Amino acid sequence: MADQTVGEVMRSFDDFESVVPQAFRCTNEQMHTLQVNVGYMCNLACRHCHLACSPKRTEMMSKDTMLACLAAYERGGFSSMDITGGAPEMHPDYEWFLGEVHAAGIKPICRTNLCILNEPDYARFARLYADYDVTVMASVPYFSPRNVDKIRGGGVFEGTVTALRRLNELGIGTDHAG
Repeated sequence: MADQTVGEVMRSFDDFESVVPQAFRCTNEQMHTLQVNVGYMCNLACRHCHLACSPKRTEMMSKDTMLACLAAYERGGFSSMDITGGAPEMHPDYEWFLGEVHAAGIKPICRTNLCILNEPDYARFARLYADYDVTVMASVPYFSPRNVDKIRGGGVFEGTVTALRRLNELGIGTDHAG
């Protein structure tokens, strides 16, 4: 398998419809959203993270798999691509991937922890999100600084608010474009 591309491996599997009888398929509706988890590396190590993402995690999607995701999006008739990870911004090919998604005419959703956008190596993504008309989805596990910082680490609440203000300045989450 190490000598095969992701596409070759995927083509070696039987089609879903030929393996799973109609009676056992759980939906009669078209799937609309392709969710792409690009990796488990994250600048935070939140206690509530069900994937145990952290700066120590190194598992990341390959560029070949990202290309396969773009092909699957086209073949699958999806209308939305939801990109997530630990912190997707930490993937070394994420900026390239967003460019490919944008070039394909896809308006992506990005799930981010926001405070990564305050870090110098990742601050450029705020502008990129505005330029590519990305829908930014972010979780804040609680409404008070004390509880957020307890769950995610000291200063995370303030960093989240700072990043939100920066995104708003760029037109994200407001009625005007940046």
